[in-house]
Amino acid sequence: MSERALAFVEEWTSENIRPAGHAPEGDISRAKSLAVKCLAEANAQGISETEIKESIDDLTAFMAGAIAEANDREVRRLAAKDD
Repeated sequence: MSERALAFVEEWTSENIRPAGHAPEGDISRAKSLAVKCLAEANAQGISETEIKESIDDLTAFMAGAIAEANDREVRRLAAKDD
């Protein structure tokens, strides 16, 4: 496993994924798009797709999880604001 690749993806995710509401069930188009962008930026920084895949088996699923987390954090933030 590449610590460098994992650190890149985690940092990229925290900088690029924002809450955007929940997509219809089974719609992973946003996650796929973000995975492609992440891979392109990793490649530009000398981190290969292979290196990413050694650290994260399914980058699209990872992005989908990060999107869900961002949405959940936003819901909690809004709920706390209403209290």
